[in-house]
Amino acid sequence: MSIDDKLEQLLATSRARLSAELHDPQRENAAHAYARSLWGLEDDIRALVNQIREGAPL
Repeated sequence: MSIDDKLEQLLATSRARLSAELHDPQRENAAHAYARSLWGLEDDIRALVNQIREGAPL
C-alpha cells in the first residue's frame, strides 16, 4: 500500500470515527466528539509514522 493510500485510509477512518462519536447518545456534546476523533486520528498518524520509521510494510 502506498503512503497516499494509507493516508486516505486514515482519513476515512477518522471521518467514520467522528460520525460515530457525534451520533453516540452518551456523549456530552459535539466538542467532546471532535476531541475524541482528533485524538484517534493523532494516534493513527503516530502509528503510521512509527511504521515508516521502522521500515515496516504498509
